[in-house]
Amino acid sequence: MIDIKKSRYSKYFLFSSLYFIQGLILTISWVIIPLYFIKFEISLPVTSLVIGIGMLPWSIKFFWGGIVDYFIEHGRKKFILMGGLLFAFGLFSLTFIDPKEYLALFTIFLFLSVNGIVFLDVAIDAWAIQTSEEEDRGKISGSMFAGQNSGYVVTIILFTYIGFNFGYNYVFLIAALIAIIISLFPILFEEKKITRKDQKIKQILIGEFKKKKTQIISLFTSLLFISSGIIIVAIPMFLSIQLKLDDPFIGVIIATATTAQAIGCIIGGYTSDKYGRKKMLNLYISISIIFILLIVFAKTWLLLLVILSIYKFLYGGYTTINLALLMDTTNPKIGALQFSILASLANSGLTGGNAVSGSFVTLLGFTRTFIMCAWFLGPPLLILYFINLKNNIKNG
Repeated sequence: MIDIKKSRYSKYFLFSSLYFIQGLILTISWVIIPLYFIKFEISLPVTSLVIGIGMLPWSIKFFWGGIVDYFIEHGRKKFILMGGLLFAFGLFSLTFIDPKEYLALFTIFLFLSVNGIVFLDVAIDAWAIQTSEEEDRGKISGSMFAGQNSGYVVTIILFTYIGFNFGYNYVFLIAALIAIIISLFPILFEEKKITRKDQKIKQILIGEFKKKKTQIISLFTSLLFISSGIIIVAIPMFLSIQLKLDDPFIGVIIATATTAQAIGCIIGGYTSDKYGRKKMLNLYISISIIFILLIVFAKTWLLLLVILSIYKFLYGGYTTINLALLMDTTNPKIGALQFSILASLANSGLTGGNAVSGSFVTLLGFTRTFIMCAWFLGPPLLILYFINLKNNIKNG
């Protein structure tokens, strides 16, 4: 077996591979389902509502995090495999469900599938926190999100091609098979299990969230991703409805922009370790506001691709830095639970944005929707000013 603590590059490979699986559900939720539902003439508000309900488990990660921490003596690997299998089962079931006829059933199995990926995710995060030090968490976060975005890029191209030419039900089947294979990777790695001590998880958790710094970071991360949650779902709709592009070409555009996001993840993680979390968050978020506003002026697919790629690069940067900041804030004794609560706050903004995206577009139109998305980054940028990281040399 490979010793994860002695081999830095194998650590990056493992966590980036497991995050690759998450790219599958992002492609399915943010690209495949909007395009799939447009074919069935399902309304945009209903489409984004289904996506919002399906992605809801990301906002309750703390439930799975509590389970993973409670049974900490069993390690993390078992839970990664269990989550991967549940994820695959939900996707496999979607293969046989017609969303036009059985929309509620489709939503239920999508929700079940996402629960599996969230279960897998909290176990991965806890293992990453357990096996890393603060000085390399930015780089680990970067490798994880690079893996996620790589999965997003590869499967956007693959799944839009398969869905357009052979039917979208085959997308769910292939995604399930990929998830099962990658979920088996942790078997190759040695895991040092932690013995659960008599300390009560609840008492430690309450103590951590009584800290003013933790409270401000919690508010910051809960507001940071509302904007991107709206944009992520609105872009495929914009490309299909406004620019009237076909599905495979939409896949190529989003995949290209997401490649820039993967690069942003790596550079964001590296620069946050070198120059500080707060300084780099200010930089990436501020410039993101400008490029979200520029989307309004994109009247051709080429101009949109350039603007979207730069925005995605910046988004990848501040997403990675935020993850590293949450890792820094987390007490390793309750790594899965506390981190999953913090991540749930971040995901609640993302999921909320997903859920209202179609309604925003229907009521406001694409132009005003993107203007609102730029505005939504203002409050977290203001709150960031009050986050004090001066006691930490690494964070500036």
